[in-house]
Amino acid sequence: MIVGLTIGAIGPSIPNILAAYKAAKRGMGDVALSETLGSNIFTLLVTMGFIALISPVVIAPNWIYFDIPVMIIMSLMLFIFMITRKTISKFEGGILLGSYILILAIQIFLLR
Repeated sequence: MIVGLTIGAIGPSIPNILAAYKAAKRGMGDVALSETLGSNIFTLLVTMGFIALISPVVIAPNWIYFDIPVMIIMSLMLFIFMITRKTISKFEGGILLGSYILILAIQIFLLR
């Protein structure tokens, strides 16, 4: 799980991060946001759909009681940040990144 949440998540996301960075630097925040969200949603749905076609996916109880609620909360935080001022500030980006690091630490140290 640790490899999937760190190396497995960062590796395929590097092109998305670079594309979003370039778009944001050029003042195209909409492109940066839509590219990132669209890519992540597409990857999640296509990967899970393809895997489920090959073999049924068994969902562990810790996913139902911790991981999925945390993903919903993080998505709601992102949504609130996007609609409040139509921008995601450095502070809000820090909150999102810090939340990810906190959740990763909880996964590693408390939910083994």
